Amino acid sequence: MLDASNLEAAWEQADELYQNGNRSEAQEILQQIVDATVEAESHEGIRSKEQAIYRLGEIHCALKQPHQLVQLLRSIRSFFGVLPKAKTTKIVRRLFDNILSAGATPEEQKSICEEMIAWAKEEKRTFLRHRLEHRLAQINFDKGDCLDSLATIAAILKEARRLD
Repeated sequence: MLDASNLEAAWEQADELYQNGNRSEAQEILQQIVDATVEAESHEGIRSKEQAIYRLGEIHCALKQPHQLVQLLRSIRSFFGVLPKAKTTKIVRRLFDNILSAGATPEEQKSICEEMIAWAKEEKRTFLRHRLEHRLAQINFDKGDCLDSLATIAAILKEARRLD
């Protein structure tokens, strides 16, 4: 298990392996970085872990592994506590885009989206929740559930008007 002081060196090693085409070894190191605990004061550790999350997401997307991406998204929720809300939103959106690109079924997309919306409500991350609800409305519309999509958009609009 890596500690915060070794994360940057591990990231550089994983990046070099990835650049040289050795994705399986890079994936193992990246997973260790993602699993490592990072303190809020460790800016280098946070940056290394964030880069590892993005790269691991790219690898899972390239290998068409949507279930691994969903598991990654679930496993890093505790890490979101040390990140600013905007950065959390960026990571969630990017991983969700990777899940879509990896070939997740519409039902899987809807399920993970609803799960993340519930988490965003729990954590009081309103902007992220609105983005996820918008994505859920898109998924419902693409599936042909126009009424569900419209109801979701109407709820977002009502709340946005109330916040203004």
